[in-house]
Amino acid sequence: MSALLKKTADAFGEFTDTVESIRQKIAPLREELHRLARAPYSREEAAAHWDAQLETLVKRGMAQIDVRPITQPNPKGGAARVRLPSIAPRSGLGADDVIALMIAFCGDGPRKAMATLLDAYYEERDGISAREREERRSDIEKELLDLECIEERLIRDAKSVGLAIRRRPGAEPRAVLATGESLPPL
Repeated sequence: MSALLKKTADAFGEFTDTVESIRQKIAPLREELHRLARAPYSREEAAAHWDAQLETLVKRGMAQIDVRPITQPNPKGGAARVRLPSIAPRSGLGADDVIALMIAFCGDGPRKAMATLLDAYYEERDGISAREREERRSDIEKELLDLECIEERLIRDAKSVGLAIRRRPGAEPRAVLATGESLPPL
């Protein structure tokens, strides 16, 4: 009887060691996926985001300006003036509107200023393009799913011989719910 218990303990030890080695590969990949999601955009993409924001602000600022007074004769005489929006407290304009108006008249200054800030930021770190991010994310997720399917196969194989190995919290549902035929053979 003691020989049978030893064989069972050895088998259980082999299953748990193998499952643990798979789990030790999964954890760093999950961390890498998390880091990838937080990695800075490429410098070019960051500049494009700023350009899009600038374009929106310029349109917003320009929409607040009424140029009609300088395009028509003034029946009362005197110099024609562009009608600028009021920035009085009760005007309904917020700080964003005032900034938008100022940016609308600044020409290329804000773009150049942001380029300087971006250059300094990217001197100290690398960014990743959306294409690279998506390719890397896809590769990591495929590798993770493969490992989690192997882990699930091991858990099921252990169960089939009467050994119980607990599933990890957060185990991949696609692996846990996969049919036996879709899991990789060992």
